[in-house]
Amino acid sequence: MTDLTETLAPAALPPGSAPDAEEERIWMESQQAPETLRPGCLAVALPQAPRLGPLLARIEELADQLPDLAQAYRFGEDCLLRKEPAPLPLAEIRSLAAAEDAPAVLAAALEEPWDLGARPPFRALLLAAPDGALLGLLRHPVLGTRAGFPAILRGIAGEAPDGAPAAPAPETPLVATLPAGGRLADTLAALARHLEDGTPMEGLAPLAPAAGDAPQEGPETAILAEFRSALNAPDMGPEDDFFDFGGHSLVATRVIGLLQSRHGLEVRFADFFRHATARGLAAHVVGTAPAPATSVPAPAAEENGEAHPLSLAQQSLWRAYSRFGKGAIFNIPFALRFLDPVEEDVFGQAFRDLLVRHPVLRSHFREEDGRAVQVPVAPAALDSYRWFWTTAESDGATRAEEAEHVFDLARELPLRLRFLPEEDGTQLLSMLFHHVVVDEWSLNQMMEELAHAYACRSRGEAPQWETSPPPFHVFAAGQSEAGVTREHLPFWTSMLEGAGLAQPLFGDAPGPAASPAGGWVEIRLDPAESDGLARLARAGDASLFNAAYAAIAAMQHRLAGITDAVIGTSASGRTDPAYFDTVGYFTTVVAHRVEMAPDMTVGALIGQVRDTIAASLPHGGVPIDWVGAALHGGECPPVDQLFESFIQIHAQNRLNGVLSAPDGSGIRFRQVDPEKAESLLGLQFEVMEDVIEGARGIRVLMSYRADRYSPARVEELRQATGRILRQFAGEGSAEMRLSDLAV
Repeated sequence: MTDLTETLAPAALPPGSAPDAEEERIWMESQQAPETLRPGCLAVALPQAPRLGPLLARIEELADQLPDLAQAYRFGEDCLLRKEPAPLPLAEIRSLAAAEDAPAVLAAALEEPWDLGARPPFRALLLAAPDGALLGLLRHPVLGTRAGFPAILRGIAGEAPDGAPAAPAPETPLVATLPAGGRLADTLAALARHLEDGTPMEGLAPLAPAAGDAPQEGPETAILAEFRSALNAPDMGPEDDFFDFGGHSLVATRVIGLLQSRHGLEVRFADFFRHATARGLAAHVVGTAPAPATSVPAPAAEENGEAHPLSLAQQSLWRAYSRFGKGAIFNIPFALRFLDPVEEDVFGQAFRDLLVRHPVLRSHFREEDGRAVQVPVAPAALDSYRWFWTTAESDGATRAEEAEHVFDLARELPLRLRFLPEEDGTQLLSMLFHHVVVDEWSLNQMMEELAHAYACRSRGEAPQWETSPPPFHVFAAGQSEAGVTREHLPFWTSMLEGAGLAQPLFGDAPGPAASPAGGWVEIRLDPAESDGLARLARAGDASLFNAAYAAIAAMQHRLAGITDAVIGTSASGRTDPAYFDTVGYFTTVVAHRVEMAPDMTVGALIGQVRDTIAASLPHGGVPIDWVGAALHGGECPPVDQLFESFIQIHAQNRLNGVLSAPDGSGIRFRQVDPEKAESLLGLQFEVMEDVIEGARGIRVLMSYRADRYSPARVEELRQATGRILRQFAGEGSAEMRLSDLAV
């Protein structure tokens, strides 16, 4: 089950078309007495979830065939009601724990307020569970005699809807059951005939429970459904732990947002980390007030070279980028080694589909009137840019050269993909992105979409997307206009007051005469040690990241005598579910304060880290520049002076996976560690959780600045980090005192 709120964008309508008198009357009634206007509802019960692509493609085509379905009604400043393109899509998919829950969820959807200024007057809701699905079709009365249910049904069935009678919607919501082995198109056509002329139809029954009496789905059911969907784990049970299935704070952020927006369930981050099963978390739901639907502006055509502001996170990154001379310091290099032959031209086509889908990946960045802006390149102009090379076109290029490429962001696209020849004949792909367009969440999103696009292109087909996320520049423009509320700023200033500026861990830093570039080293745990660290985390109601973070902090305490550490990490920056599938740079940088003492136990340190991070997550949208300025007299010091160490985790890594070949075989690929020698921060620890063919492995990549750490100190840090992690992974480590840890 893939999930999530998967949507399709409605077709554009001529702006400002006028409604007729009957539409105006019904619209006015919907504003004054919405309870008198019940939507019409038909549904089809399916024995199993259908193939999403073809079904959603047919729903998408309805917006072209029956344009009244894809409109919004807005009362303008000129006191006239007009129809404009609806900002919300026609189709939505929700994942459920069991098919038996679907009728109640559909009945509850019928009771939801219908904002005709934001939501189109037609809505397709697919409620999918491992043991079946329910396709619900909801039609607002404002449609009148236009675009009736028979036309809608025939359109989804693949027939021409023109001329289908506008039969009245049934007073009671009806459910037709798709026979085992039957075709959905046949059932939809039969239902259309039943509405048109009363043709008898077997398997037709009222929706149960009846609308108005529908019980709300229980919190446990909703939480489990979102767990399964977010982690792609349909077999998860109510007692299974979220973090045992690869969950981490970024995924938790997504789940919490969806629980609020879809189910009206408010969950605190602290409770999520302490009670990480669906059953345990259900007992700690704070409230059930549904979140208001986000109204995302319908993006205007971005093919005209219009400049858009940067998001607040991008602005912070751009300032740091400018300070370091706009070199390669914010390059994000990856490499994939293919274990099976991959069609390089097909791969290039598939990635081009992603560039068309996500405008931020085909944007220029430049400064205008003293501010940085992003300008999407029209899809039609993509082929005039060089961003992809096959092996035959690579001309002896190396990964190191690619990693150090300096982007001219005002003229180049912010990414480069190049297949490189390998001596053993395997195919190696260098993937280079500029950080201003992508974060880790986006990277995993892209890899999932790339697999779909490659499978389609390998069959000679263009991909049909099951979602239509708003582009990143729409988010950036809205955030730039609204700003970030300063009510969260005191949380950070209170935590960090008096911490001082960052210093190297040791007093023998090589100094500016040494190269500031640096490099990286690896610390690797074997499978038993990886599992031991995960067990320690769960025994303390914490995540793997919490345990690894605590181990790295403990290393600094034992090796360098640090008792009050300011440590940086990243926060998702995505709190609005409308943008959960949008690719872009949302991530914000935050800093936490960790206090340590020799008699503190390992378990207590992990608990402190867990609670500090959980408490900070709701406040993570404040740019680090604002925090630094508030702490240091109104002007923020450079980010590399705010904290010496930065720790982040890469879990559910999609850079190890499989593409589908046309013959059904798998094309396996594995991540190759990057070739990069520049580091912005003194020390950066990247905790890599790799799950390959069911086996968990944990690695830590430690990057360092050579002007702060000599080769001897780097080796000392590497060995000490490995020793502490292995001691954390041992039996009974939670009760060990920090003073007992050997470095």
